[in-house]
Amino acid sequence: MFRRGTLSNALPVILLLSALTFCSVFPVSSQSVAQGVTGPDTVDVVLIYSHGCVACERARPVTAQALSYLNNSSSIKVNYVEYIDNSREGLEYFERYHLKGVPSMIINGNTVVGPDEFGGDSGVAYNLILQKIRDASDYTVPVIIDRTMVRDPSNATLINVANMIRNEGNESVFLSFSDGEDNGINVTSGNAKWEGTIPAGGSVSLAYNATVSGLDRTQSPKISYMDSGGAHVVLLPEDMVPGSYSFDLLTLLIAGLVAGFNPCIIAILIFIAAEVASATGNKLDIILNVAVFCLGILAVYLVIGAGLFEAVSIIPSIAGYLEYAVIGILLALATYAFYNAYQRYTGKAVGSATRGLIASVKPLYTKYRLAGSFLLGGLFGMIKMPCAGGIYLAILSKIILSKEILEGVVYLLVFDIGVILPVLALGLLLALGFGTERMEKLRAQHAVLLHALNGAILALLAAAFVLNII
Repeated sequence: MFRRGTLSNALPVILLLSALTFCSVFPVSSQSVAQGVTGPDTVDVVLIYSHGCVACERARPVTAQALSYLNNSSSIKVNYVEYIDNSREGLEYFERYHLKGVPSMIINGNTVVGPDEFGGDSGVAYNLILQKIRDASDYTVPVIIDRTMVRDPSNATLINVANMIRNEGNESVFLSFSDGEDNGINVTSGNAKWEGTIPAGGSVSLAYNATVSGLDRTQSPKISYMDSGGAHVVLLPEDMVPGSYSFDLLTLLIAGLVAGFNPCIIAILIFIAAEVASATGNKLDIILNVAVFCLGILAVYLVIGAGLFEAVSIIPSIAGYLEYAVIGILLALATYAFYNAYQRYTGKAVGSATRGLIASVKPLYTKYRLAGSFLLGGLFGMIKMPCAGGIYLAILSKIILSKEILEGVVYLLVFDIGVILPVLALGLLLALGFGTERMEKLRAQHAVLLHALNGAILALLAAAFVLNII
């Protein structure tokens, strides 16, 4: 039984911590708009130029003059940036918008002003820039793309891609469409490329079959069109190749169990058990505090997972960089774990981040044990996150690219349960009478083995991620 008042005191703390966790992951936003008052239209303008380019040297001051006029004498607010053509950003814009030369201006991510339109008289270029930006401030892209990709059930290497292109504007557009150009994709039949006019309210259906080799996602199609407002580009996100990701729930649970192993956690659980036992002597109190400690770990995993989800959703290309970062962190931590094991084996003194973590939380813990347990879990989760990051990124990639959000959330939940099960098991052992001194003695006796095993697990996780096993 809980000591009288323990449960009633615990519930508000648990509810508060859970609410804070929920709000941090799923923030509630509110917007207020003053009636009858509208803010200025915002237009994003990017100019790509080159040093030594005569037309660029003329275009830059003309552009600055036009933007200054708009910002000072109209309701249009312009966010302006320049990139050199051979810079990383400039090269990305050339590839993404299929630019033909410099100077080139991209307005609101869809309207392209090419070098031919900048040439000639500065006054003409000035008026052109003003008109293009004014048009872009209330321009709605008329071209809508519905795209589906499915794997052929009779051939695992074959995918069927269907693109429905609709013109929802009030004028005809001349459109150019090109798809299936990734290395590793071989179009076997159908139409992956098309060029022609789509009347207002009209549509074009394009479908093709292709074999896929060594790809888990495809580049977006190259889509550009012309209307009375000039040249425009339609950007689509990368597509996941169907069937590229598949997770078995038992495998995920085992992966979570492996990722949840850490010798440092024993010291924290011993601290929690000793503090609670000396304060209340109640075994169920120990279980409650260990459970809240696990809640802290889950909260951090949830927040970091949601943060990665949001980041990769906004900028899909960073997923690749995150993968390399996780592999590097895993290898660094594995090296440190092996070094730690070697130091202990040779009898040299080893500093302990865990002891420092416990010492920093102890003043709070003596007054607010549940809050202290949650904080310890959260801090420990931050330290432990790189070990699980590879699996997390793999699951998040499935959620983002396949849009199977519910399935992805189930995967994350199963993995998280695997992470905390070893913690709960150790906490239960302590609560059922496995003495803290005895556990500490066992930890000290097998410290070398535990740290070496931890290093091996981290190294194996890194290798598995490199080999696309997880």
